[in-house]
Amino acid sequence: MESKYQQYQEYKKYLMQQIFTQKLRFDDNCQYKTKQVKDFLIESKIEGIDDINKRLTVKLNLKGITVRESKTIEIEGATKQFIRKTGQFIYGKQNLHKGAFGIIPKELDGYLTSSDIPSFDFKGGIEPKWFYYYFARKLFYEKLENLSTGTGSKRISPKEFLNIKIIVPEFKEQHKIVCLLEKFDEKINGISNQIVQMNMFKKSLLQQMFVVQLILSLLQNKKHI
Repeated sequence: MESKYQQYQEYKKYLMQQIFTQKLRFDDNCQYKTKQVKDFLIESKIEGIDDINKRLTVKLNLKGITVRESKTIEIEGATKQFIRKTGQFIYGKQNLHKGAFGIIPKELDGYLTSSDIPSFDFKGGIEPKWFYYYFARKLFYEKLENLSTGTGSKRISPKEFLNIKIIVPEFKEQHKIVCLLEKFDEKINGISNQIVQMNMFKKSLLQQMFVVQLILSLLQNKKHI
């Protein structure tokens, strides 16, 4: 199962590279245009009331968006916080080039981040999931490190992010691409869940074997006595 999981992961990466370099198309007559991110996204800056237990963080390597664990040294209200909404695109300024980005899920609607983790609304004309997949290619997002500026810890500002050029197909083509890649995600997630369940089953079996061995050992000792 682990080998199968790895194979699906690798094939999905290959497929994405073929699709987003236009080597593989659903419609050969589809028109592709060079655009900028700002043609489709706009930064969200809705200030919120700080709550340490409702702060978000974006994990590296496309691991998703989660609630940030509060630290004892943090002070509530010390930094300005902004409200984040379902469906927004979000990224970490310091780690966009390390795969720290994603689309906010329903369960995290209304949570907060500082300006170091900006968030953007989709204006239309683009499939949000297509946009995510476009950025989710490691060969693509690693090159974004060149946009980092500043002294000390370098960051990619919203202005630099919005100026990134992307090659966008017609909306119908975007939709077909999303449908295909989502099927792969469903398969990959299904295999991942099976691996977790099998490991739990294995752990349970080992525990039961230990208990049985212990009982047999006690019975054997009692017999000798």
